[in-house]
Amino acid sequence: MTAALADRLPQLPAPVVLDHFALAEAGPQEGGGVLIDLLRTGRMHVKLSAPYRLASPGLAARWARVFLQAAPQAVLWGSDWPHTAREPGRGAHQVSPYRPVPPQTLAATFREWLATPGLRQQVLAGNPRALYAF
Repeated sequence: MTAALADRLPQLPAPVVLDHFALAEAGPQEGGGVLIDLLRTGRMHVKLSAPYRLASPGLAARWARVFLQAAPQAVLWGSDWPHTAREPGRGAHQVSPYRPVPPQTLAATFREWLATPGLRQQVLAGNPRALYAF
């Protein structure tokens, strides 16, 4: 979906934040491809949130490494709490139970992806401060 809008997204009058790893369906290409090119424009950001929404468990970690290496200034973090999930077959207005995601799991993943204090500071404080002007 992001690739289909790649020409239009940077032209929008406001910066764009792509949530949930931009719901990337495949692994990162060599060099990152369209998504990385968009992040490098300075008009696009991606949020490291809800890794469980991607197709495979390792996919989020691979994308996190690529995002942080290619465009660390464009990366934000989010817990995705309360970890909602739509059960298969449920209607748009039917309630589904929350996903049980232990806080320890979130913390471990966070420390793995943002391994240095400087990177944590940038992703948790510096990047949001610059994006949202606070």
